[in-house]
Amino acid sequence: MAAAPAGTGAAAITRAGFDALTRSFYRHAMSTPVISWFSGGLSVCGSAVLLWAATSAYRSGDGHPWTAYAVLVLLAVVVLGALLYRLRSAGRRPETAAVPRLVLAAVAVLVVLLCVPAWTVVLGTRGETTNGFVDFTAWGLALGPALVAVALALPALVPARSSGRRWLAPLAGASGLALGAGLVALVFVLVELRPVDSTVAPVSESEGSAAPPDAVSGVGWRWRAPEGQDVVDTVVTGGGAAVLHTKGVTLVDTRTGRERWRYRRADARATDIAAAPDGGALVVSFSARDHMGGSALRLVALDAATGRVRAEYRSPDVDFGDAFPTLPETFAMTTDTFFVEGGGSVDDGRSFTAYDLDSGAETWRFDPPEGCVANRWNPYGVLRGEVVALVQCGLSAEEAGEPDRAPLDHDALLLGLDPADGSELWRYEEPVTAVPYWVRSRVSPDGGVYALEWETGDAEGTRGNLFVRPGGGVAARGLGDLRDMRAWEGGGTLTADGFVTSGENEEGAGAAERFDRYTSYSFEGEERVASVEHVASLRGGTLALADQLVVLRSLHPTGDLPHDEEPLLVLLQSWDVAEDEESVRLEFPLGRNRDRSGSVWEARGRTSLFAAPGAVVVARPGAMEVVGLQ
Repeated sequence: MAAAPAGTGAAAITRAGFDALTRSFYRHAMSTPVISWFSGGLSVCGSAVLLWAATSAYRSGDGHPWTAYAVLVLLAVVVLGALLYRLRSAGRRPETAAVPRLVLAAVAVLVVLLCVPAWTVVLGTRGETTNGFVDFTAWGLALGPALVAVALALPALVPARSSGRRWLAPLAGASGLALGAGLVALVFVLVELRPVDSTVAPVSESEGSAAPPDAVSGVGWRWRAPEGQDVVDTVVTGGGAAVLHTKGVTLVDTRTGRERWRYRRADARATDIAAAPDGGALVVSFSARDHMGGSALRLVALDAATGRVRAEYRSPDVDFGDAFPTLPETFAMTTDTFFVEGGGSVDDGRSFTAYDLDSGAETWRFDPPEGCVANRWNPYGVLRGEVVALVQCGLSAEEAGEPDRAPLDHDALLLGLDPADGSELWRYEEPVTAVPYWVRSRVSPDGGVYALEWETGDAEGTRGNLFVRPGGGVAARGLGDLRDMRAWEGGGTLTADGFVTSGENEEGAGAAERFDRYTSYSFEGEERVASVEHVASLRGGTLALADQLVVLRSLHPTGDLPHDEEPLLVLLQSWDVAEDEESVRLEFPLGRNRDRSGSVWEARGRTSLFAAPGAVVVARPGAMEVVGLQ
């Protein structure tokens, strides 16, 4: 007899053991009770996610078909009942489980069809083309039904089979619940957390920040936006300058030009930034898609000093006037609250709504006093620690909204409100004779003064103005000839200490000499003058320092030079010197993304000069660099 090959017996034993293990696993793990319990756990998880997402969609107020998702929730309940029925019937008479299997299969197909629209949203094949965040509600509407469909399909496909080891069933149920929860958590990490690139700065780095310089003489540092991104906007906060670029925000230490902290998202476009006047917090908005596939905004609230994320949520209001959604121009905030215009019907007389910064939940709404209407241009403005509401009393809404109406006698009422609950802190009433439509206001970037201006509408074009500090005290009134509110745009021309008028062209001693003359008005009654040479270019901003006037110009605004060579001109002039004294000239490029068309001056209304701790910051939308003058 031939000897058996070496190892054949051991191999046979191994194969036999493997086959026995496989049969045991199939008999017990794939039995009807085990599959039913596993599917039940998966279905419970899917139903919970679906219920949360449906509730979130309903609360968003977007008119989403709530009834469709209510039906899905009811189907999930039916699924649980069917699973229990099949479990019982299989234990007594396995052959009777055919009907429940068919029911489960039919419902599974229906659930799959119902969740297809949600998957088209999260996969970007339907809805707005806006890149960026997909509201996690949309993922819930997609994942919830998908888990329920899988839970239905498993017992529908696996033949009915009893098992003697019933103790495996509860374990299988817990495993199904854990698997579903794990899948949801994994999607959350991949969608919400993985695209984020962020750092947090120690609190100690923000301590002892320097004051703005009294004067500057040259370029002290240059900071370049990461990965060739564009500068979108800049605010002074947190002891430095928070620079919003295409993918997020970076806080630059304006004393050194080094990055202190950052928050970026690889899959979203940053659109807006706002900061509290006291520098304690800031909000960054990103483009997003809601659960319907439409454009939305995601707000990220950050601690300004450290970059720590305080909260993330969908914006309660979106301006759809642009190619992609943006925050309204009147968006403002304090350290713990932010404000959005609207929030009620016109008949209700509500002009703005306050939301909690850490949750996004509505906290209170403002209603003008009886007989008053909210100002149509700037119904509110944020000072240090308070919000100021501007209402006009003695007018109808129609009278206040007609630009061609004759001047009317009425009262401009300023109400200082507590940002936490909207309670009244103070009020100031100013009787005016003015065209109601041309009563306007502005708040200084440092939150130190609230400026009110009105046009009387007479033949001389007379204008009045009033400046109010936090607490309701009047800082000054009737200062200078502001001409209109544009005198304060383009730079730090309005501060807690005073304001600077727009430069007026004047002829110099020589026939070819022309100057731009600027006047600084202090709320203490002091006036200072500085004249800089007239340059035929676009004005980029004006900034008043303690000892010096800083004026920014674009030397070549058409944008047809090489991207890194588009020049800027900064003119530096001391206050109250001879008119013919030559200004200090600084010329440098900011760079421009070659994928963009137009010049760095394409965004006209944005501030470009900032008095920051230890430096004057030059930053323009569309540029690739930020420059610090020291």
